[in-house]
Amino acid sequence: MLQRYSTCPLFDQLPGYAAIKDLDARYVRANNKLSTLTGFAHQHDMIGLLDSDLKCQAAESANTYRKEDLDVIARDEAIQLMCFDNYANNDARLLHTVKSPLRDENGEICGIMNQAQELTLDGMSRILLRMNDSLLNGRPVTFEIRENYHGINLSRRECECLFYLLRGFSATDISNTLNLSKRTIESYIENIKSKLKCDSKKQIFEKAHQLGFIHTLPISILQQLSKLGS
Repeated sequence: MLQRYSTCPLFDQLPGYAAIKDLDARYVRANNKLSTLTGFAHQHDMIGLLDSDLKCQAAESANTYRKEDLDVIARDEAIQLMCFDNYANNDARLLHTVKSPLRDENGEICGIMNQAQELTLDGMSRILLRMNDSLLNGRPVTFEIRENYHGINLSRRECECLFYLLRGFSATDISNTLNLSKRTIESYIENIKSKLKCDSKKQIFEKAHQLGFIHTLPISILQQLSKLGS
């Protein structure tokens, strides 16, 4: 069912890193750039393998990658991710990845398409280091890029405030970061409390962790980081 995708002659011309997996998470196609990144001499060496078979430290993130693939299937839509991991020769990379469902002739999902572009660690990581010590310690970390936090209707600014709150920023810190008044930030925080049904910042932090919000990156934050990192 994936043959029309796996044999496409234009596949190797795709920019960045690209791969196709079947529903069992096995690779059926990968471009040379991805195979080199993950420790293989040739793209054909990856066929039939799982993420746990990768010849680099990223193999240790196989469970995370599988969960992402299953999310794509369950939600029946593409997801965007920003992933930091260690690859062949202990080469640390920050990738902007899009995972999309592939369909057969009957419209049923038959696989997952992965496409990734490298983000410059030089500018981006210096900012992200402050937000997640996993990067500082070289540990893999993944953010899902979303317009909003899943299941809660926050405004763009409220999303940005929640993102920074979860990384230990005070109202003053957020005010300086977003170039808004402290009073405005405090009003956003009150709105977040109300929408999450919380009475304190501590409860916001606890509930956000329970809901997995720590791994969400609002797209507006990514746009800000991209400008600062360029």
